[in-house]
Amino acid sequence: MIHKYCGILSAYGLGLADVVQEKEEPTSEVLSEDFVKIAHAERYTKMIAENEAALGSLGFTNKEDISHSCYLNLRYEGTDTSIMVEKPADGDYAEMFRQSHQREFGFWLTKRRVIVDNIRVRSVGKSKTINALQIEKA
Repeated sequence: MIHKYCGILSAYGLGLADVVQEKEEPTSEVLSEDFVKIAHAERYTKMIAENEAALGSLGFTNKEDISHSCYLNLRYEGTDTSIMVEKPADGDYAEMFRQSHQREFGFWLTKRRVIVDNIRVRSVGKSKTINALQIEKA
């Protein structure tokens, strides 16, 4: 069966969808407090601005309609499997990586340095239609 308004419903669904913009920069540095400070002060700020500009060209001009998530892609030195770690509330990427590695592989390596493979920012533009629908329901 095909609904007689399938085209309209499809367009409506596209109108409700969030728009995602991602920016990623490769790096090959050792994870340290200094690296995290520089990443947050310079690189994340730059990538967030670029994502906001891209989303702005798609109609998301209000910064309150855009949310950002910052990630580091981390791995132990000498290994080839990396884990994407979202910025923790306390800013301790190393501990979050250890916990993720323990959960994923069942162990962690205490004598190896943690390498940052890349930096990533994921920005999501929230549809104004969804916001309007949520307000009406409340």
